[in-house]
Amino acid sequence: MDTLNAEQELTMIRKIMQDSQKKILADGRPFIAWGVAFAIATGVTYFAATQNISMGPWIWYVAMAVAGIYTIYAVVNSRNLPETFASRIIGTIWGACGGAIGIVATAGGISHSVSGEGLLMIISIILGIAYLISGVVYGLPWIRNLAFGWWAGGIAIGFINSYHVLGIYLFMLVAFEVVPGIILYRRAKQSQDVQLA
Repeated sequence: MDTLNAEQELTMIRKIMQDSQKKILADGRPFIAWGVAFAIATGVTYFAATQNISMGPWIWYVAMAVAGIYTIYAVVNSRNLPETFASRIIGTIWGACGGAIGIVATAGGISHSVSGEGLLMIISIILGIAYLISGVVYGLPWIRNLAFGWWAGGIAIGFINSYHVLGIYLFMLVAFEVVPGIILYRRAKQSQDVQLA
């Protein structure tokens, strides 16, 4: 009886993985939206820092609002895709990690209990967790491996006490979020073209 249950569980896990791999092809756009929005905020902040221009956190809140609204729009418009157990897991992971980042950024920024460098380090570590789990669930090792890039960048940021961490973070956003989003989006388009043919 235990053998039968184990086989059924393995079959269910395989089905979840296959379903999630189909679902991932539907997106990539939220990666691009969040990456571009925060790359712009990071780039503007970095430029301002190099010119000794004092900037408040408003651009970061604007970036968060724009990317968040776009994500909600994308989720609502993807309702024609079948929801899978894995997609719910991924949505929960990204929602929890995004919520944690929002809490740390807002509370840490307002209270000044977390420095800018510390904030970018914490965000990088949290994003690494989300990428690791997402890559495993999607069955895409290259997505999983992005976690190590986020963690390495977070460690580097932790050891640099300078506004130049913004340059490192900007690179990370493009390399580990925007570019993977573009790759996923292109794969999704190719998959849709194949299905339509």
